[in-house]
Amino acid sequence: MKRETFFAPDPSCPDRHLKLRGRRWHYVRRVPRSVSGWDERGTIQVSLRTASLEVARLKRDELEKADDLYWSDVTDGT
Repeated sequence: MKRETFFAPDPSCPDRHLKLRGRRWHYVRRVPRSVSGWDERGTIQVSLRTASLEVARLKRDELEKADDLYWSDVTDGT
């Protein structure tokens, strides 16, 4: 059975920012234009090193929270 590849920025989507590459899940997210002066990564792509969608969601949540916090901090200082 083939798994579906997800990449959805909709905050209500349980598989937002997740992309299946081969058999491993990756966290994929664009850096918002409003913070591109502080964060020059452009597009973030991080292997979550798991084939489990459930584990990928947990790891994605940690990365998503860290990115959101960082971007909030740099924009609050302006």
